[in-house]
Amino acid sequence: MSPRAARVPRYQRARAPEHKLERRDAILDVAERRVQAQPYAEIAMADVARRLGLSKGTLYLYFPTKEALFLEVMRRGFARFFAAAEARLGPGRATRADVARALLGALEETPALRHLAGVLHTVLEHNVADAEVRAFKRMLREGVLRVGARIERALRWPDGAGAQLLVRFHVLLIGLHHVSTPSRAVARALADEELALFRIDFDAQLAALLALVMRPTPEEE
Repeated sequence: MSPRAARVPRYQRARAPEHKLERRDAILDVAERRVQAQPYAEIAMADVARRLGLSKGTLYLYFPTKEALFLEVMRRGFARFFAAAEARLGPGRATRADVARALLGALEETPALRHLAGVLHTVLEHNVADAEVRAFKRMLREGVLRVGARIERALRWPDGAGAQLLVRFHVLLIGLHHVSTPSRAVARALADEELALFRIDFDAQLAALLALVMRPTPEEE
């Protein structure tokens, strides 16, 4: 969907609570599409507001900082990721390959996560109220423990092992985001075939590294 085709409320002023929620969701939709189209650092709040037909001042009434806006995009993305992972896992037993496919498939359904993971700890969790950061971290903890427990039941892993897998998966997202999205200068340098080794395919490497992380321990073999 084109950014200009965003679902924008038809009313001029959002006064009723339901209208404010609708406008807030529209802001998040546009911000989510923008971060998939351009680097986070290049996104301007003025551009987000313009695409919604709002003044920048009105946008700041909903989200006081750019970081607060994209932290909420991240929160919504993680909520969708956890729900998608649970749905893909189902209630029964599973293999390691099943779990890996569930996590990778859930990430495909929430593409904004891969674009924001690399800036979560260094950018998004700053210039935001402490209460919002705590609420975000608690939401993450609840999702990790819930989906982690589902993984543990599926694989008959010990308590806590599923949560650790999800934490490691998140670490992989962060690292791969950085190395697979080089600066323009580095991208030009990597056009040299002698440097092809350093061209990183995000999806292929994530699948390969996740398989390594999930290999059985010597005790399990």
